[in-house]
Amino acid sequence: MSEVKLTGYIMRDYDETASISKLESVAPYTNQNQEGLILHYGFKSVLSNLSELRMRADSYSQYFFEVNVTVDVGEFIFGRVSEEDLEETRFLNLAYCNKDLNKQIETVLGKKIEKNLTKNAVYAVEDVIALHNDPLFAHLDVIVFPGKGRQRGKPDPMSILFYGDNVTGVTVTNPNKGEPFEVEMPDFLEMA
Repeated sequence: MSEVKLTGYIMRDYDETASISKLESVAPYTNQNQEGLILHYGFKSVLSNLSELRMRADSYSQYFFEVNVTVDVGEFIFGRVSEEDLEETRFLNLAYCNKDLNKQIETVLGKKIEKNLTKNAVYAVEDVIALHNDPLFAHLDVIVFPGKGRQRGKPDPMSILFYGDNVTGVTVTNPNKGEPFEVEMPDFLEMA
């Protein structure tokens, strides 16, 4: 069993006293009606995006809380992932697919994998959801994808959590700020 950590955030007003706050997809995907919960994945994505959001929260007189969601993904596949490897795991990072799996992805999407100006593959949220709706990928709890937006350099890795039944933990950083609260996951995630 292997676990991955996905990161989101909650902002609360200084005087907020609600005992529960709901975790939503991270910006710019907040309040969009899509399948799955979109969160940051990886050290670089978290640092670059969350530090900016911390400053924004301060300017709006809000506390900023980083929320870490830990998911058991079964077998973690190291290196390039093949179609055969998909059966052994509930996690896929689209940046690490082998050539044959990339061809399969293009077949499912009905188009070539999009690249940014520096030839790095990038995916729209709609593409990742379309992949997950295909039987080959439907069992995956988490799909990590290089998100669109950055035209040069390596795109920030984002993730979509599709199922909540393998979530092993939800923790909040900075719990001493403001009133204590519990994190509620979105209704569409089936929690065990």
